[in-house]
Amino acid sequence: MRHDKQALACLLCITILLALAGCARVLGARAKQDNMEFTLNPDGQGYTLAAYKNTASQTVLSIPEEFNEKPVTAIGEMAIQNCDDLLKIEIGANLAEAAALGADKAEYLGKPGVCPVCRSRNFYVNDDPKETICVVCGVVGELIVKDGSMEFSVPDEQLEHAHTMMPGKMHHMDDMYRIETELNEHKKSEEYKARMQKYKSFITASRP
Repeated sequence: MRHDKQALACLLCITILLALAGCARVLGARAKQDNMEFTLNPDGQGYTLAAYKNTASQTVLSIPEEFNEKPVTAIGEMAIQNCDDLLKIEIGANLAEAAALGADKAEYLGKPGVCPVCRSRNFYVNDDPKETICVVCGVVGELIVKDGSMEFSVPDEQLEHAHTMMPGKMHHMDDMYRIETELNEHKKSEEYKARMQKYKSFITASRP
């Protein structure tokens, strides 16, 4: 009986090792290969490189042309970060073909989300729903309930203010400079000094 249990345990271990022997392992909608993670596109026809960890300080990243017998067609926005050692990224024909289409024919392959610009679901809702702000990319639009689901409608003129795009980054930088300048000027006022003194007098340190 003891030998039977040992044989069964060995067989179970071998089965597990064989299951893990492949270079890829599927984790729900996300799968791993070496130090790369892929997500299945919503259409189920290809994969997106979702994350890459350069644990070996490699200088070249070679993105495979296919994963799980399906084409790799996109690179996630935050897939490659904190990889200062990388000097070159090699892509397959599928990624090159997708890049050649141009931005006007590009399709979003991530989760649907709500914001049509950054796909965020985080908003600052004003009293007027037409002045709802996406807290991620900063565009102002209108929240609409349509067919039982929430939609965020953004006018075209707001796109240049999105923080995810270069014009929006410049606008955001100007806003930060303006706010910091106004704050520094306000710190020189007697009103600011009086308030700060009031707060300092009221707040006292305590020991637990």
